[in-house]
Amino acid sequence: MTQTEQSFKKKTLSELSKQFESWGFTDIRTPHLPEKHLPTRTVSGFHPDMTFKKHNVLFIVEVVSGGVLENDGNFDKWLVYSDRAKDVKGCFWILVPEGCKVEFVSKINDLYINASVHEL
Repeated sequence: MTQTEQSFKKKTLSELSKQFESWGFTDIRTPHLPEKHLPTRTVSGFHPDMTFKKHNVLFIVEVVSGGVLENDGNFDKWLVYSDRAKDVKGCFWILVPEGCKVEFVSKINDLYINASVHEL
């Protein structure tokens, strides 16, 4: 991951954590903001970008930037997150750059990854 991608992810997660806290989400965790939140718990050896809860429902969040569709390494962990969310009756969200949603949804559907995709 490049420095620009890391900076984008950290900024996005910082803004999201503020929003989620104001909406009453609890147990917000992310390894990208160690000064504010505990790190995420592993999900089959992977660390999601962010997790949180609302009414005991687990949300798993991944933030992606451009070029992610060419990185097959992400798809394995997203399949794991998708399965975990399904097992605990939770939600798996993938946040993508504006204008990338249609192509991204097509790709993850082809791979049977069940996620709610949102544009940033």
